[in-house]
Amino acid sequence: MQDLLRTAEKQLELVWGRVSEAEKHCDDQAVEIQYLKKSIWALQGREKRYDELKQQSDVHTKEEIRSIMRILISCGCKQGWVGEVVQSVAAVFGINLDRALSRRTVGRILLESLVMGRMQMGFELQQNQDVTMSSDSTSRRKLNYQAHHLHMKAALGTDGEGNIVFSDKPVKWFAGVFSTTDHSTATSHAAWMNLYNETMSTYNASPLGKRTGALNLRLMCRRLRGMCGDHANNEKALSEEMKKTKYEELLSKMGEKRLRELDGQIEEIEGLMRQWTEKKIADAGGQRKWDKLTASDRATRDLATTTAMIQSLGVQELAEVDDSERHLLTVWVWTGCCMHKDQNSFKGGNTAMTAHWKILGIDGPIPLANKENAKAIRKILHPERGDAEVTAEDLKKLEDVAFGGAKLTALAGAIFNNAIDKRGQGDAHQLFLEYHLELDRVKRFPQTNNTRFGSHGDAAVELLTHLETYRQCGRISKKNVYDGLHDPPTLTELAVLAVYHILITVPYMRIVRQDSHVALNAIDLGPLHRDIRDHCQLLIENPDLILDFDEQLYPLATFDGREPANLTVLSQIKALSEMGTLPYLEAMLVTFLEGAMATWIRFSSEFAPGGIIDGLSEDEKARIWLPATNDHNEGALGSYVVWARNNATGALHTFNGLAMAQRNNVDAFAQNFLTKEDHHYILAAARQLDQDGLERRRRAMQKEYNAAMVVEKQQTQAKKVAREDEITAQLNSTPFIKSVQDIYRPEMTRARLDDQLEKMRRRWNTDKKNPRMFMPKVSHIPLHIDKQEALAAAFPLHEALLREDEEAGGLFGVPLRALSESDTDMDEDFWDQEDQEMEEPDGLV
Repeated sequence: MQDLLRTAEKQLELVWGRVSEAEKHCDDQAVEIQYLKKSIWALQGREKRYDELKQQSDVHTKEEIRSIMRILISCGCKQGWVGEVVQSVAAVFGINLDRALSRRTVGRILLESLVMGRMQMGFELQQNQDVTMSSDSTSRRKLNYQAHHLHMKAALGTDGEGNIVFSDKPVKWFAGVFSTTDHSTATSHAAWMNLYNETMSTYNASPLGKRTGALNLRLMCRRLRGMCGDHANNEKALSEEMKKTKYEELLSKMGEKRLRELDGQIEEIEGLMRQWTEKKIADAGGQRKWDKLTASDRATRDLATTTAMIQSLGVQELAEVDDSERHLLTVWVWTGCCMHKDQNSFKGGNTAMTAHWKILGIDGPIPLANKENAKAIRKILHPERGDAEVTAEDLKKLEDVAFGGAKLTALAGAIFNNAIDKRGQGDAHQLFLEYHLELDRVKRFPQTNNTRFGSHGDAAVELLTHLETYRQCGRISKKNVYDGLHDPPTLTELAVLAVYHILITVPYMRIVRQDSHVALNAIDLGPLHRDIRDHCQLLIENPDLILDFDEQLYPLATFDGREPANLTVLSQIKALSEMGTLPYLEAMLVTFLEGAMATWIRFSSEFAPGGIIDGLSEDEKARIWLPATNDHNEGALGSYVVWARNNATGALHTFNGLAMAQRNNVDAFAQNFLTKEDHHYILAAARQLDQDGLERRRRAMQKEYNAAMVVEKQQTQAKKVAREDEITAQLNSTPFIKSVQDIYRPEMTRARLDDQLEKMRRRWNTDKKNPRMFMPKVSHIPLHIDKQEALAAAFPLHEALLREDEEAGGLFGVPLRALSESDTDMDEDFWDQEDQEMEEPDGLV
């Protein structure tokens, strides 16, 4: 009976299992049926929309409406609302639009701007005889971005005979902001090449390009004359790479021309080929080594040899060209941004001034410490207030603290107008000033913590102009600012910064930042920079021109001969000086001017006698135009950062299309030069860009690069660990010397001395802040005799410390483990690498 029950139970479980599977299958079928129904409904909807679109197939949005949409977006209207805005505006004028353009269509209209912008640049590159370029880069959210501009005369239209009419002055055309995987020169150069390739392919494929003539890289390089940018080393290196590309393309073109002229001269061609073939085999190490090369290696060498042969012919062809024409073909001019020249000269003067207090042997400005460092500094500067021991950490904190006027302006900027809105006093500071100064409105404090040109000088002027008000504000907000505004040496530095700002910086900015219609050429600014050095020397020799505070002499003290920009601050400095609150003002001003003048000379080296610019003829100077500042590139990068913040999901090429429409007057170019056929091409090209997934490809490229960098760092770290293990094993197998005499034994080679020094250093330098015995790094002792002396000097203390450890081990009953046998941090001395990007950092403190 029991067996029958068990059998029945199993059969019942089996039946219930089948029932459950059947119910599940029914549920799946119901889901699938519902999915199919939705698919049918979607297809029916698409069919209905297709019929509607088919009826509207001949209806196109007019180019004028598309232009208005670009204007709306540039004014801040979101893509999804543009269609409805246009529809509403049309209704106001009695025009009934039966449909509003979709967000997708508006997005494609922006891409049409990108296509038109590339066509415009291609057309004008093809038509202009002289072109220059500029770029700048920045980082946003850990990614690098690079802005590009081309400088040439703009095509305005045609005359009655069909000839193209160009603008009188060159213009700065925005060529795009692109993300780069890193900040290297090679990547920046590749970004420029990619920009040129995209411009050429878009223009050459267009009806406009087919009507007016094709554009190629060699033609562009032939017409490129120079580049401008900031003074960063990578920007200078990029200019050199572009110069190299221009020269190589020029030689290749001229070499091919000479090779065509040799057509039919069989013997000469055979001799040339024989000569270069022999060189190719010799470079490979001989015929045997050449025969052992793989087919791909041979092909690579064959191509390189052919290129070198053609370029050698190009050198011969170029040598036969007239001198003036050859110079114009090969010239490449680089100029640095004038704003960076002033910024670095300001920093050079400040560096000289802050160092001059020690030279005079007097107490300089007080340290402007934060709360963390204030206690340590009081202990060092005022030992009479306590008998606590001054530690190495206290001294390090003192070294890390900055002093002086520039530090004070940086602190004030961080407090009164921080770049991060949630920090500092912000608008509360403005309201405070308005109340105490009894004004309806005051300007914001200069943003010194955001590297604004002239911001530190502006801040010094602001602090001194309203000194008492800022002292009250500092009492409320920050003690270190309050202390700095009451410290005479700090006030002296502030006064010097303010005087230099209004005498040199402001007049210089007025000159180099003229309106765009002036088209100031940086190549013509050699005399300006000579004059500014002479003016600095004039003030060095005659500081009384400003320090006598005679208003009749002020125009002689300012660089441009005009009245100073702020007479109030000069009156305040005069009052403080008469009160004795500005010690050594004249000495500090002269020192500042000396440091600034030296920096002006260094940062205007492109205008040096005998240089490239100095060797240009007047005709060449008229043909080569470079902007005086790099503000246009920095402005483009700043615009992208703001746009990306407001359009978090916006694609980079969308911004480029919008910016080209705004900055390059694309719509006017389209009206003057494009036909209906061109507009059809633009529509198709924009759709293709939309389908290509440019943003997805850009992000994928960056992800692949980041992944490769992670792998490379892991490999580098693994090598470091392996090297450290090898060094540790070697040191562990090396016993300490027993006496000083062992140091001078013949078998004590340089390598063995290094092992002893490194083993002692690792044994007794476990605490880097308070080492038991200081031992220099091995790399800091280069000579053999110096190594012996260092080891001999350290040996007595080494023995004493060993005995001390043995006694401590006996006391506790546990021997102390030697550091060489423990896990230690890797010694960075073996692998330290430094990549100093800027010749001079932008920041002042």
